[in-house]
Amino acid sequence: MSELDDAALARLAEVFRRDARWVHSILRRFGVDKGEAEDVTQEVFLVLRSRLADVAHGDERKFLFRTAAYLAANARRAARRRPAALQETTREPVSNRNAERELAEHAELALLQEILDAMSDDLRAAFILFEIEEMTVTEIAAILSIPLGTVKSRLLRARQVFEREARRRGVGQDATGASDARKPQ
Repeated sequence: MSELDDAALARLAEVFRRDARWVHSILRRFGVDKGEAEDVTQEVFLVLRSRLADVAHGDERKFLFRTAAYLAANARRAARRRPAALQETTREPVSNRNAERELAEHAELALLQEILDAMSDDLRAAFILFEIEEMTVTEIAAILSIPLGTVKSRLLRARQVFEREARRRGVGQDATGASDARKPQ
């Protein structure tokens, strides 16, 4: 890697401060294991560092998202090739919170991840950015470098996959099988 001048280092530091947590969150939503997400987050920023001169000012988030999505796919493929014994995740120490509540939250997050894993990367990207990161369709179109209409159609298809997978897992249904989940707008 080439050395960066002071202005480039300041830019990289600012982008890291602003977006490191966001990148980590994106990686987790793309199915990267909690223990591995920190390493992959660092890898995303190492790629940014090596390509910083090629990234226009203001396009850093776009570059970070695309890099994170690519590296997340690589991490998922690598995880599938690892022996099962190495794939166990380490459990964080139990906090002062109610253990039942913590288990329920863990189960909900695992279920959400299963549903997201059922989506293609294109659909998952649009869904995560809109529903979880709460970006506008205009922002998503800019980050993904796709037309607004494509964002909207991907969101529609992603919502359909989400609802189908949630129903398949019994989420949002009462004893009669009727859905009580909020319909996306």
